[in-house]
Amino acid sequence: ENPAVRAMATFHGVFDGVESNVDNLPLGAGDEETDDAQSSNLLPAEVLICNGVEDPFVPDKSLEQALGLLQKLNYRASLLQLVNAKHGFTNPAQDFNDNPSFAFQKEAADKSWKQAVNMFQRALR
Repeated sequence: ENPAVRAMATFHGVFDGVESNVDNLPLGAGDEETDDAQSSNLLPAEVLICNGVEDPFVPDKSLEQALGLLQKLNYRASLLQLVNAKHGFTNPAQDFNDNPSFAFQKEAADKSWKQAVNMFQRALR
C-alpha cells in the first residue's frame, strides 16, 4: 500500500491468480494503516473496477475475490457492472475484432469513464 496512490481504476481487467493471493494473505493483513498514511490523514486509496457483465475473460468468482482482496487490504473498492459490455468495451477498434468475446460498447465506455473521472476528481482534491 502506497499512501501516495489515492485512486485507481481498472477497465475490463483480468484478475489472474487472485485466488492464490486471497488464500495466502497473512492473518491481520490490511488491519494496520501505514505510518505515512496515519501521519498525513489520508484515507485508504479508492479503487473502481469497471467490468463488462458479458466479458468471458473475467469469471464472477475471480471478480468477487479481487474485490474482496482489495477490501480486505483496506482499499475502498467498488465494482461497476456494465450490462451488455464485453471485453474491450472502451476500445472503438474492437468493432473490427472478429472474436465475439470483444466489442466496443459506447454507453458502457462513457459511463465507466465518467465514474472514473468523478472518482479521481474526488480523491485528488
